[in-house]
Amino acid sequence: MAAGALLTQLQTQPRTEVLAELVDIADTLADTGSVTAGLRRLAAGFVVEVRLHDQFGHIVARAGDVRGTPVLRIPLLTRDHDLGALEIVAATRLAPDAADFIGTAARLLVLQILRDRSRLEARLELRSEFVAALLGDPRDHHQQLRRDAALLGLDLSAPAVVLRVAEHGDAGTAGTDPEQVVRAVGRAAAEQLGRAVVAVHEGAVVLVANAEGAASAVRAGMQRLVALASSRLARTPLCAGLGRPCAHLEEYAEAHRQAAVALQVALEQPDPRLVACDELGIYGLLASAAPCRSLHEFVAQTLGTLMEADAHSSCDYVNTLSVFLSCDRNLERTARALYVHVNTVRYRLARAREISGLDLRDVETRFRVELAVRARDALRLAADEAG
Repeated sequence: MAAGALLTQLQTQPRTEVLAELVDIADTLADTGSVTAGLRRLAAGFVVEVRLHDQFGHIVARAGDVRGTPVLRIPLLTRDHDLGALEIVAATRLAPDAADFIGTAARLLVLQILRDRSRLEARLELRSEFVAALLGDPRDHHQQLRRDAALLGLDLSAPAVVLRVAEHGDAGTAGTDPEQVVRAVGRAAAEQLGRAVVAVHEGAVVLVANAEGAASAVRAGMQRLVALASSRLARTPLCAGLGRPCAHLEEYAEAHRQAAVALQVALEQPDPRLVACDELGIYGLLASAAPCRSLHEFVAQTLGTLMEADAHSSCDYVNTLSVFLSCDRNLERTARALYVHVNTVRYRLARAREISGLDLRDVETRFRVELAVRARDALRLAADEAG
């Protein structure tokens, strides 16, 4: 129907005829299951441009191409949800009846958006697919990711964090159903943050949520969230790893790698806790590059002979070097840390020098050995996480 004919109908036909137009919109949504198709129906009927904004103010869909100015903005609200707004751009002001018609059509769009959101939230595998796409290579899926994120209540244009959660210690051996952990973390996130995306990804529960403020405040908030989720799971303490905040889509994969390394460190702590990647220092920097052939080669080149000697004896040369350097090359402190006699430390250091040719009196050698020791530890963390 042409725009002029539709406007004439709105002004002259009985209201039942106007409702027939609304039925056409409803039929379009029912047949296609597409909000975009509904927008195109509106745009074609009134020769206007229709823009759908999400709750964060971003345009997620549009239809029509009209030179004009915004003449109508309709909030898309329910009792419990802010779904965004419908904006109409037209060359001239809309007639009051036309504005009323569009307002009623907007309510139909609300129903479709709620249906889309429910469908996306109800199926765990779709959440997992979204998380996998976000934490993988999102370069070819920017618009789709942003639309799906908005349906799930996540604003990918605002700062966000990636949290990786797992059972801690011996309690994890019972193998709590991951779905139970997802529900516990999801409910805690709803209480603490309002909204977040939670799914199982690569063997652990991953949470992605918007979070603004100082790093210490974000970390404290995530720690409270994990503690609350733990309280919902009887006898199942949880620990977590937290990556650095993300400002762009391309940063989520790296943030997840950081969270994975931090979680591995948290799992090795005596008590359940959250570990942020900022706490990892050089371990985090090295592990973020692993697995890396050049890093493995560097470790083997620097420590290979000592590692081989350790494999065939109980001398523990590499660990002795590591502790010796961390104790500022103090023999007595090293002996206490290793629970051995100071003469044993002297013997091991002397033998390590003979075997490897590494002279710890040289500044460059000390740096290379310490870097190699930390690289070895970081690679182990990455290998454990990958396994």
